[in-house]
Amino acid sequence: MSGNGTHRFAAERWSMVESQLRQRGIRDERLLAAMNKVPRHEFVNEQNWNEAYADHPVPIAEQQTTSQPYMIAAMIQAAQITAEDRVLEIGAGSGYQTALLAELASQVFAVERYASLTEAAQKTLDRLGYRNAKILHRRWLTGASRGRAIRRHHRLCSSSTNPPRLWRNSLPLAVACLFR
Repeated sequence: MSGNGTHRFAAERWSMVESQLRQRGIRDERLLAAMNKVPRHEFVNEQNWNEAYADHPVPIAEQQTTSQPYMIAAMIQAAQITAEDRVLEIGAGSGYQTALLAELASQVFAVERYASLTEAAQKTLDRLGYRNAKILHRRWLTGASRGRAIRRHHRLCSSSTNPPRLWRNSLPLAVACLFR
């Protein structure tokens, strides 16, 4: 990866991994290595680069945020992603989680509702060399990637242990429609 300022933030990434993640019980070494490698600052606006590795969400476009690093790590660790997995991410946002998933899985397909976030995130992923990750705008939910089976789906956008009925009913269908 040769993004702007990548080496400049190497110490911040290492500190994030050690103090925010490892000390809080994140033990998946592949995930910790991915979080130490992926330049989180590249996925937020340059004016927020100094906050990119802080222990809180960071604003992105469309009045959205990229989640706190610990929350991202906890959810990915719980999903137990293997190198053979093909992952569906609902709610790609900035693309940071997508990059982490791409470090861990063979392929990642992500869906994002905002076209501007979809475009920006895919450009960042492409610039950083993530060829195994594709972010689709929600209009592609029907007809995209047919004929593919998927083992895990990873939802990073729910703040509830009991997601809304629409999500409960549509997520399995979305996985089936996209990859079956």
